[in-house]
Amino acid sequence: MRSIGERDHTWGARDWAAPKYWIWLTAQFGEDLALNVTRLAMEAGEVAAGCIFRDGENFPVREARIETEFEEDGLTQKGLRAVIVDSGGESFELRARVIDVLSVPHQKGDRISVLNEAIAEYELGGRRGHGMAEYLLRVK
Repeated sequence: MRSIGERDHTWGARDWAAPKYWIWLTAQFGEDLALNVTRLAMEAGEVAAGCIFRDGENFPVREARIETEFEEDGLTQKGLRAVIVDSGGESFELRARVIDVLSVPHQKGDRISVLNEAIAEYELGGRRGHGMAEYLLRVK
């Protein structure tokens, strides 16, 4: 089976409290369909990135609108709905249900953030898959 996914590597020190937030979604639906989507917000603005693997090739993400359902604490994701548009002009509606979350707090100076690593079950175009729904949220 072909490996479809992303490998993340940081060179040097990472400032976990620099972004306002990031959302990283990755899911596999079989050998022919996978996604890797990032939504990042910094002081200067927001950006969407990533790709959708379909039809044997990667299509860069042009747009990603993500609506998150949070637990009562307002920080822990429990589900999401997203509309993703790729460079081929295809639009996808993605849904996810969080299965389990590991929360890791970070502090740098007076900035505090929390990184929530979640295993999620996804649905895309009637297909089910699994992956990660990672949220980094600055809380102060």
